[in-house]
Amino acid sequence: MSYGMYGGQQQNMMPMNYHQGELPITANKSRWQRNYDKLSDHDREEMLVDEIFALYLYRMSNRINDNYYQTVLFYVIFFRECLNEYGWGKKIESEGIKLEDKPDLKVAITTK
Repeated sequence: MSYGMYGGQQQNMMPMNYHQGELPITANKSRWQRNYDKLSDHDREEMLVDEIFALYLYRMSNRINDNYYQTVLFYVIFFRECLNEYGWGKKIESEGIKLEDKPDLKVAITTK
């Protein structure tokens, strides 16, 4: 276990049965087999937000020092959480969803 930027302990968040270079069982393998150095317009349009963030972080990791990378990583994680929260709010508002009527959706929102 190592200590993070703010003095707290960092834990390895990967599952115990995960091996570096493996995709999770639920991953859509065709989406993760792209040549990210030569993306076609079609590939760019199909990329998921998490894929875009991962590619950005990977490319940044080769250009900046470790301390600044950690700052960029925190920013991307918090920005992603903000997009999720804003997106769920907009979906609920635009579709007139009542969370009281859909407890499964309420749980999904609070755990994502």
